Amino acid sequence: PDPPMVVIRNSCTDNDRGRLMINGKPLTADDSQELNHADRIVFGWAFCFRLVFSGAPDMDRSDGQESFESVAREVMINSMTAGQAQGMKAAAYWHGELTRRTVQEDEADQMITLAGEVTANLEEANALCAEIHESSPGTLRIEMDVGM
Repeated sequence: PDPPMVVIRNSCTDNDRGRLMINGKPLTADDSQELNHADRIVFGWAFCFRLVFSGAPDMDRSDGQESFESVAREVMINSMTAGQAQGMKAAAYWHGELTRRTVQEDEADQMITLAGEVTANLEEANALCAEIHESSPGTLRIEMDVGM
């Protein structure tokens, strides 16, 4: 038998601060996409799934951890590139500051790369904290930032 046809649609607007990703690519507001067996789906900031059609051929993967790590990598890449213009402006500023303070070029590059990775993780954490706060208004609102 043919596999079922499943279509997903992003019903969030940009103001909702929601997120829907299919196989590492964001699905924008009001867009829809047909899903296939083994597609990776990320809802919001904390929920990752792999679509499995009963009776479909087994997925070619070694274990569930490898799959989770690949989804986490996709989410991180998307998060780091989503604010790329702002990140490039900040990187240029900090690179100039570090150079002015006689930090070696390779050390400055390492520091800026690390700060970018930490910033992407903090943005994910801040978005998750905001989601939790919205669903449980009595909780303390937490937001983190990176400073150098």
